[in-house]
Amino acid sequence: YMAVRYEGDEDNEPDLELVNGVNTKDNTISRKYGEMGNLEVLLQWNIQDPVDEFEMHRNNVIYSYQHNRNPFIDHPEWANKIWQTSSNEASVIISEICDPKYNYRDNRFLEICNVGTGSQNLNGWQIVAVANGNDVHYWDLSGSIDAGEVLTFGTNSADVTIDYQSSGWYSDNRYWNGGSNDGAKLVDSSGNIVDIIVANSYLFNDKTLVRNPDVLEPSGNSSEFDEWTATRVNYAYNATPGTHNYGQRKSSDTPQIISYKIYNYPNPFNPTTTFFYQINQPANVEISIYNLKGEKVKTLVKDNKNTGSYEIVWDGKNKNNQRVSSGVYPYKMDINNKTHTVKRCVLLKYKTIYTSI
Repeated sequence: YMAVRYEGDEDNEPDLELVNGVNTKDNTISRKYGEMGNLEVLLQWNIQDPVDEFEMHRNNVIYSYQHNRNPFIDHPEWANKIWQTSSNEASVIISEICDPKYNYRDNRFLEICNVGTGSQNLNGWQIVAVANGNDVHYWDLSGSIDAGEVLTFGTNSADVTIDYQSSGWYSDNRYWNGGSNDGAKLVDSSGNIVDIIVANSYLFNDKTLVRNPDVLEPSGNSSEFDEWTATRVNYAYNATPGTHNYGQRKSSDTPQIISYKIYNYPNPFNPTTTFFYQINQPANVEISIYNLKGEKVKTLVKDNKNTGSYEIVWDGKNKNNQRVSSGVYPYKMDINNKTHTVKRCVLLKYKTIYTSI
């Protein structure tokens, strides 16, 4: 909230920015006035401590007095959209599940792989085995998974390398045999299902089920069977535990870092304000105005733009050409369908007071 509230666009106002590291301890950052840390920790807290009823109520009470809201209470997902814009992005998928024909109670295993280009914090995540439609076994994850890294899950008596061993999996996999409604789920620290595969019929009975090399992100859909290839195996070591192959993104496929800037002037304004923005490479740009309920008031720009500087005037009217009321209006700039910045503008309407003499 502080980072988007204070942009240095008013007299004596600092431009607050979130960075990784802490000024007093981390010599790798610039120590520029107005920098605040630690971005990675704050993003993790944003996931681990979701907005609760008390915070929503407090936000509403503050609004009733100040007519000002914290947009990250109304839209906590905006934090990741604003700050996680690096091309180094994690993409963790379920990459293999195996029910070998022989010695299966010891050697049935699951596997995940990070097929993205960045590291993913796994603290609080789980891999869940599903048998007959029920969650029958959980492995609690910790640490992180680097780009290209593979992790395996199974018993502590397996004949293959298992990163997360569990003696309980021996008894819990009794009915996990690749039949209908058997499979696995990958769940993040907020309880959201990141990826899932659940069989219809005998999808991986006496087989290993491997994610196809061209799958570079989780589907979150249990029935995307065309993303998988099943192969009969007698023993777990006939499968490929811990060595998932995938078509890694080519460097040419990695989007270049886009340099951008946007601000509006005057701010506060009445009756119009001009938005000035620039980009350093051709891109699809969308600039939209919102009210404090998170509802879109008007889209000012939605077009492919070449490298350069642009400006557009907002006349304080909504998409129905009606004047909006006084207040704070967040505006959002999306570049190539990713939110790159959220700021706010303030519309002030002055009353004319007539007096008799």
